[in-house]
Amino acid sequence: MNILPRWPRLLWLVPTFLVLWFSAIQLHLEPISPSLDSSWLGALSYFAAKRFQYGTDIIFTYGPLAYLGTGVYSGYLFRERVIWELVFKAINAGVLCWIIAHLPKMWGLVYLAFCLVFVLAEFPEIFYFFSITILVVYLLRGTHGTQPADILAIMVLSAVSLMKYNYLVLVLLGVGAVTVAALSRRSFGRAGWIFGSFLGGFLLCWKLADQEFRNLGSYLSNALEISSGYKEAMGVASPNNLVVILGLFCLVTAFSQLIFVTIKRRDVSVSMVALFLGGEMVLNWNHGFIRADQHVLTFFELCPAALISSWATGAIQRLPKLPLYATTAIIGGTCLAGMYAQDSALISNRLGSVAKRIQSGWNLVFHEAGIERELERQLAQQKAQSSLPRVKGEVGQASIDVLGYEQAIALLNDLNYSPRPIFQGYTAYTKRLMEENWRFYHSVRAPAYALVKYQTIDNRYPALDDAAVFTELLYGYVPLFTENGYSLWKKLPQPKATRARYLSAGVTTFGKEVAIPQTGIVWLELEIQESVWGKIAALLYKPPILEMAVTPGNAPAVRCRIIREMAASGFIINPVLLTGDDLIALAGQGQTTAAASFAVWIHSRDLTFFDGTIRYRMTSLPLPAGY
Repeated sequence: MNILPRWPRLLWLVPTFLVLWFSAIQLHLEPISPSLDSSWLGALSYFAAKRFQYGTDIIFTYGPLAYLGTGVYSGYLFRERVIWELVFKAINAGVLCWIIAHLPKMWGLVYLAFCLVFVLAEFPEIFYFFSITILVVYLLRGTHGTQPADILAIMVLSAVSLMKYNYLVLVLLGVGAVTVAALSRRSFGRAGWIFGSFLGGFLLCWKLADQEFRNLGSYLSNALEISSGYKEAMGVASPNNLVVILGLFCLVTAFSQLIFVTIKRRDVSVSMVALFLGGEMVLNWNHGFIRADQHVLTFFELCPAALISSWATGAIQRLPKLPLYATTAIIGGTCLAGMYAQDSALISNRLGSVAKRIQSGWNLVFHEAGIERELERQLAQQKAQSSLPRVKGEVGQASIDVLGYEQAIALLNDLNYSPRPIFQGYTAYTKRLMEENWRFYHSVRAPAYALVKYQTIDNRYPALDDAAVFTELLYGYVPLFTENGYSLWKKLPQPKATRARYLSAGVTTFGKEVAIPQTGIVWLELEIQESVWGKIAALLYKPPILEMAVTPGNAPAVRCRIIREMAASGFIINPVLLTGDDLIALAGQGQTTAAASFAVWIHSRDLTFFDGTIRYRMTSLPLPAGY
């Protein structure tokens, strides 16, 4: 049922399109700064401008076109970012108008309001998930043949799929659903066009991003590798159990509605709509609740909008509306409750930001040049605040890597930033990924300098992150000086050999202290196995958090998080490496602190998820060259 007859509807849709477009245009304009998120977001445009190859030079879950969706200004490829924003958001605003025009009148207005307040808000990932949803819904509308708008939608999906790996997964699920739906209607030409257009568009976008085809396989396999270890390494428990309960209730209710529609309609095309939405719900649940901080909002803000969007395909035709409308209202109310439970000020803030976002979009369309000049001014100011003149004087244009997560410091100082493949060390959390970074430092590509800020995330034991790289740093580089919290290390002409000497091995259990030999530098490897229940929990949700307590001499124990696969590959346990000063001291420029013992800890309620036997092995490494 359409909202208005054709002619008045056109008058209604034009202002609606403009409001949606201006509201959706969001660059989150701010200059790059040496902080966690700003650093890696700003680095993406640097990688694109320097034509780094994804899958080899850069290994990340984000792809070669990711810079188009970032909100950080680094001085690189700004015009391309603006053009993409304007065109991409215009296409999505048009598809949204099409969906609104094909919804029942009341639900069309509710849908419009919900999208304006929540879906088009500040968090970019929500919009990209939603964009894939509405574009696939448009392609699933049940038409025969292929129209120019279909090819345009496919090309946009092709570009978005090279922005982030989970976008690619969702796009593949959507394209597959559209292809099968077309085949079920014996529309073989449309099926061929859809599949062929996506494949061609994907390869074209890869090439337009200055990527070599020979690296495509490694990009996909490495992105899958990062995703496979994400649950354990990046999982964060929600501080509010009510949020998780509300999210789980929404997921179950949404699946109940999709099953109801599938059973009642008994149509392959409708089944494909339900399959796509079900896959999206699972993917979005994992995205939101594995790292259960503000990421949970992507689920709550997307779930109701995605379900209502699917009605534009005609999937709910000839079905009793009361169960559908009732469950959708329940899901919407529960999602609002989840948003409030996560952030009590969020709903009021979203309501108050609509007009500001429309004005921001208007300014970008009509005052883009002035915005760029202001950003250049702010970037120059940030460069002045982050200047490292002594580092720049020493390094010049020699290659340099940044260890830690503040890559922005290299860009702000116009250094020749030559990163290791997994450029944020905390994401090298599987054996294969750790070996990629280790091989980089063992190759001719190893940087002439390393700028180090010893840091980690989520209260991890700091020595875990890039443990093999930091070992190479100790034996292949020498610290020169520290400036504004960053220590500069220079590559030695001849790295020192690092042959390890066996010390001891044994078994322990959770909570039991193990003495650490006081023999120079001690390397520890821990083997912690999941139980059957632990493997099931990791498959369905995420594994519990492990911790390790390290006792430095007679001081109180320091308790930090550990990641199983990182711990299994090994790290320096003695001396204690908790700060950058500890690392420099180990290089021979200070007094180290010995570690007396360690113990692995798990919450008592989570013991059933692990094998109680923990195997350990300790070896001794030689002293660095500076000793």
